[in-house]
Amino acid sequence: MRAGRPSKGSEHVEKFTGSDEAKDRLKAVVATFTGEMTIAEACAHLRVSEARFHQLRDEVLANALSNLEPKLSGRPKQEESAEAARVRELDARVKRLELEVDAGYVRTMIALTMPHLIRDDWAVRKDGDDGKKKK
Repeated sequence: MRAGRPSKGSEHVEKFTGSDEAKDRLKAVVATFTGEMTIAEACAHLRVSEARFHQLRDEVLANALSNLEPKLSGRPKQEESAEAARVRELDARVKRLELEVDAGYVRTMIALTMPHLIRDDWAVRKDGDDGKKKK
């Protein structure tokens, strides 16, 4: 004798939403698993052939199996809004420009304290020439 609650068997189907016809089919399939009905009784109840019943049972099992596949834990990744993407892009640009300003400051300090280390290719000239030799 088993301890605990008695199994509801195919009555578990009632708590799910769906059409009465779909519930009736699922109950018949579950009843064959629990021994409440034979396959022949289920076929007679649903008015289908054994081949069609086996198709229904295979569909039920395939859908159940696919729904039991492991899924990623946590919340699904949300799409980034256009505004958030623009903010991220502007933040990256600000950081890049701040780095350029800092590099310019360092170059200026080097030029002031050690002018003999300055190379022509560090600064852009007023005429647009970058100081590099043309080939």
